[in-house]
Amino acid sequence: MGSPEEVISVAELDRRLKRAVEAVTGREWVEGEIASLKLAPSGHAYFSLKDEREDAIVECVMYRMNAQRARRHLTDGARVQLFGRATLWAPRGRLQLVHTDPA
Repeated sequence: MGSPEEVISVAELDRRLKRAVEAVTGREWVEGEIASLKLAPSGHAYFSLKDEREDAIVECVMYRMNAQRARRHLTDGARVQLFGRATLWAPRGRLQLVHTDPA
């Protein structure tokens, strides 16, 4: 076990992980199948994006304005291409893809 001066908080670990993830990924097009879609009262859409050929999944969030525009495409089982950036959502320590507009 490390010495006390090497101990960091959970929040600091999350910040470091977030910086590391964002440093090695850019805004990317990602293709997969929507699963576990949840439409929040805020209008945001939360779902998983599954790889259909390999055992891989990433959690996704699409904020209200984009979710409203994409509503007809947001269904469980839909195969989609999303543009976004990988990040770490610190309150849950969760890696997620945040949908953004490509422009």
